[in-house]
Amino acid sequence: MHQYSIAKAKNSLSRIVHEAEEGETVHLTRRGKLVAVLLSAKEYQQLNKKQSSPADALQQFLTDKNYKDVDIDPTVFEDLRVKKSGRDIQL
Repeated sequence: MHQYSIAKAKNSLSRIVHEAEEGETVHLTRRGKLVAVLLSAKEYQQLNKKQSSPADALQQFLTDKNYKDVDIDPTVFEDLRVKKSGRDIQL
């Protein structure tokens, strides 16, 4: 991470943009306080891509994978879940 005042950044903009393109995160300050962050277009796109819900992600995962050829005996998973109702509490 590099940090520049806005005044200094004005004079070195092309070099600072090149740093961001190379993957450096650049902090811009005014009177010592952070006011902006410059990052590469690739990083920006990653931050702004649509986040899917867990249900959507699971559905996409199941759609992308072909499980029809997998031969797993369903009884393999029978003992994985604890079937107790929970702990007893006094009210």
